[in-house]
Amino acid sequence: MEDELLFEGPLTGREKLLQFIPQRHPMVMMDELVHWDNSKTTSALTISNDNILTNEEYFTEPGLIENFAQTIALRIGYHYYLLKQTAPVGYIGSFKKLKINDLPKIGERIETTIEVIHEMFGVTMAKGQMTIGGKPIASIEMKTVVAKE
Repeated sequence: MEDELLFEGPLTGREKLLQFIPQRHPMVMMDELVHWDNSKTTSALTISNDNILTNEEYFTEPGLIENFAQTIALRIGYHYYLLKQTAPVGYIGSFKKLKINDLPKIGERIETTIEVIHEMFGVTMAKGQMTIGGKPIASIEMKTVVAKE
């Protein structure tokens, strides 16, 4: 990714973030782009009780995985936005080393940071870390693939 591209954030609001990701309501699992650069991206989400991936008072494991994947999509989509191009659709290729220490409760704000390990030909390998107030609650390694047109 080009070094001259600069982050214009932080950007808040799900509606604003929709221009960077292919997901739509009710599957949007972030409400802020906290940080973006060539190798790291951080998103944030305040867990609400109307989130479809909550169960009783907690954000579920599938919600954590989807949030990690959407943070990767957000990184790629924001890059395309800076290039004045349409964000591509992508898919989770695989994930491994998922470690969940704690599930976030409704009302808590999670921050998810992904760091690119390797990127080539539309395939992104990244490691992710999720925190609440700086305390690690989950981590993952994930591969995503940008769909061919």
